[in-house]
Amino acid sequence: MKKLYKDILFAFPAVLLFSYFCYQLNFTQDDAYISYRFVENFLNGNGLVFNIGERVEGFTNFGWVLYMIFLGKLSLDYILISKISGFLFGLGILGLIFLLGNKLLEFKKEKLLIYLALYLTACSQSLAYWAVAGLETTAFAFFALLSL
Repeated sequence: MKKLYKDILFAFPAVLLFSYFCYQLNFTQDDAYISYRFVENFLNGNGLVFNIGERVEGFTNFGWVLYMIFLGKLSLDYILISKISGFLFGLGILGLIFLLGNKLLEFKKEKLLIYLALYLTACSQSLAYWAVAGLETTAFAFFALLSL
């Protein structure tokens, strides 16, 4: 148990770095507004459409749209929560990298490789950007990594 606390202590600054980059890069990607509009129209009773009266599918993230519809039905701010969820999935990616590294690299001398992978991922500007962009990118990456 003591070893786990030590590992978490060394990994925690990676979480802070990732959080800082997400804060600095906080931006809603324009493609997210497409999904938001479909969700808004659905919640207003106009169906899952971009333009009222037109029946054209215009999103590629059906699961994410359903997730936001569910949030909207609960009267929650689905735009804010989509950004928070992306951030949390990004943190989940860091956690999975840490756990996967510990599972694959059991020898003490290879601990540095685990932290290297963790910190390189935490410093990834692309991951931080897409985590708070409002899209499903980090959720997809999280579940893809989880499948390993």
